[in-house]
Amino acid sequence: MFSLPGQLFKEPYSTAVFSADSTLIGARIAKDGQWRFENHIKVPEKFKTSLIQFEDKRFYYHPGFDIISFLRAVKQNLSSGKFVSGASTISMQVIRLSKNNPPRTIWNKIKEIILATRLELRYSKEKILNLYAAHAPFGGNVVGLDAASWRYFGLPPDQLTWAQSATLAVLPNSPGLIHPGANRDLLRKKRNRLLLKLMKKNIIDTATYRLSLSENLPDKPLPLPLLASHLTDRLAGEYKKGRFYTFIDKELQEQVNKTVEYHQRILRGNEIYNMAVIIVRNSDGAVISYIGNTGEPDNAHNNFIDMIKAGRSGGSILKPLLYASAFEQGTITPYQLLPDIPVNINGYNPENYNRKYSGAVSAEEALSRSLNIPAVILLKRFGITNMINRFHDFGLNTVTESAEYYGLPLILGAPDVRLWELAGIYSSMARTLNNYVENNSRYLTHDFHEPVLLKKGKITSANDLKVDAPVLSASAIWSTFNIMTKVIRPDDEGNWEEFYSHRKIAWKTGTSFGLRDAWSVGVSRDYTVGVWVGNSNGKGRPGLVGVKAAAPVLFDIFDKLPNSVWFETPHDDLKEVVICHKSGFIASENCDKIDTVLLPQTARYKSICPFHKVFVTDTMEEYLVPDQCKSTLATKLVKRFVLPPLQEYYYKIHHPEYKGIPLKEISCKDGKRKYSSGMEFIYPNDKTKVIIPREFDGKMGRVVFKIAHRESKTKVFWHIDNRFIAETTEFHNIEVLVSPGKHILTVIDENGDKISRTFEVVK
Repeated sequence: MFSLPGQLFKEPYSTAVFSADSTLIGARIAKDGQWRFENHIKVPEKFKTSLIQFEDKRFYYHPGFDIISFLRAVKQNLSSGKFVSGASTISMQVIRLSKNNPPRTIWNKIKEIILATRLELRYSKEKILNLYAAHAPFGGNVVGLDAASWRYFGLPPDQLTWAQSATLAVLPNSPGLIHPGANRDLLRKKRNRLLLKLMKKNIIDTATYRLSLSENLPDKPLPLPLLASHLTDRLAGEYKKGRFYTFIDKELQEQVNKTVEYHQRILRGNEIYNMAVIIVRNSDGAVISYIGNTGEPDNAHNNFIDMIKAGRSGGSILKPLLYASAFEQGTITPYQLLPDIPVNINGYNPENYNRKYSGAVSAEEALSRSLNIPAVILLKRFGITNMINRFHDFGLNTVTESAEYYGLPLILGAPDVRLWELAGIYSSMARTLNNYVENNSRYLTHDFHEPVLLKKGKITSANDLKVDAPVLSASAIWSTFNIMTKVIRPDDEGNWEEFYSHRKIAWKTGTSFGLRDAWSVGVSRDYTVGVWVGNSNGKGRPGLVGVKAAAPVLFDIFDKLPNSVWFETPHDDLKEVVICHKSGFIASENCDKIDTVLLPQTARYKSICPFHKVFVTDTMEEYLVPDQCKSTLATKLVKRFVLPPLQEYYYKIHHPEYKGIPLKEISCKDGKRKYSSGMEFIYPNDKTKVIIPREFDGKMGRVVFKIAHRESKTKVFWHIDNRFIAETTEFHNIEVLVSPGKHILTVIDENGDKISRTFEVVK
């Protein structure tokens, strides 16, 4: 009966979220319908002084029970013949509040006195003030100083004026006075009497007193700030209750909210309704802006869903992680050519966004243009299982299935991605690179981690220094980021043009299959910005692509961030390597031009340039000279860059300077010149199943076949199942009516060279 419980107050608290400067940016009401914030660390001086002068002027001098006030109250009650004063100290009021305001009886008053003295033995005076300020009633469903300060004045408690502090100091004594009506005059009189007392005691001066009297009383309760509604909901869901101090930059959050609103007004004309943005400070991973979705009061388009946490197909957004991993291990160099041709890999036919081919492109061009076919070919070389393991190392927790499940589409959006993890990965890459240089070419063990929301969750471990990269090397990151500054995009006509920004940013976009999700992520030395645009219900829309829907938001946001110098070069993690100028492979003795470049120290390259070959030609470099003719003809050794026929077919469209193999050969016997061979199928792939649609008249459509020949003017003869079909010169493609079933297509050129392919026609 006279023992203090271990926990005085068990009422549920509201969720209150504060920015980096301790400004309230979001709140959710407690389960019991009260606005009640968790205990504040310190009661502000103005409120504390006002409260003590009004409620308990000898608070610091009594042991919980003020005998002087008690005797005065007894005298007043006896002389008036009714109860007019209870003589309750602040400590006694804390006990009363903890008991949910029991009836005012002599017995309860005795218990309050005893428990108040015990309260004073357990807690300091400041803690007792803290308990009172957190649980005193302030009218309606407002409990505690923090909630009252924000609900009535829209300010944190430490920014209240003397008039505002005095108003809140007198309110718990009669919380009903806050309501409009005649009570307002009583509240004003009580406040003004307290202000006069403060002036007479020289706590405030005359000027402050007069200014305070002119201040208005609060009107109806104000809505609480809601600058980060989805962040507030997230913290309320993950932690249930409490006061949360975040790294959110309030001013930046307001600016990003306006940016999202601006772009959403434009996109909604195309029935694109949702957007999410996260900004991470690279130095420590702190989240400084969090916009989980667009804000529509009626939630007509599922705006309540936090799309920063939602898993969606990322399209090409993860490609840089594959290239960085391949650079680190030496699977390729950034300058090395990758095929960009029609391919069929176990029935899988990847296509580029513009459905065109370049024949062969360097890895850096493939990444900057976000070409799908080179990425798939690179993934096949690197290994799907290997890449899944790397994703896990990076912290991509949405990749949960096996290599067999994802297959080669792994790198083109097969696994879901969360904007939360995406921003964390790219921010961790930037942090790794920065810290490597700053720590004399050593890595910190905990640089790779998810973004940090709360100040109490900041990474504070010892972060031991290591020689080897825990996740990804600084050189691989540096190489990849440099490529990402040169991102190239397709314009409306399908041609390629460079997308420039006035500041240096490594950035990448992604578009999911079916135009359902548009992504963009950008990295500077100091900040990482992640953007998702789409519809929460997964509805696709024309134009919902990363570069058109998400990238403009990304660059608008970077314009609001402080400019950054570019990353320093991690010299100690790079080595000089001699590569072939044209192929980007490690140079062979046949390469006619070489470059010395900086590549990751960890890379171990297994192959040299396979494309430069040596040929014996005549002195004009027009004809190949067979061995038997070398003794009778003037010859010359020629080094040529030669691609496989199919790569060559597309490559020379974009590279008119390409020469390839000398196309003619001299015969020593008859002096005639003949063409060398070089054919390859473009379509069909081997064992392709061809589905033929019916024409408008109901008849079966035709099948299109196409080959590449090194010498386009060579005559080519086409056969299906050993039956001659057609002859072509220069343009080697035909349209043929083919019956359902399995067939063999054979192509023979005028030199007798032959290639064959099986295919099946399906109705």
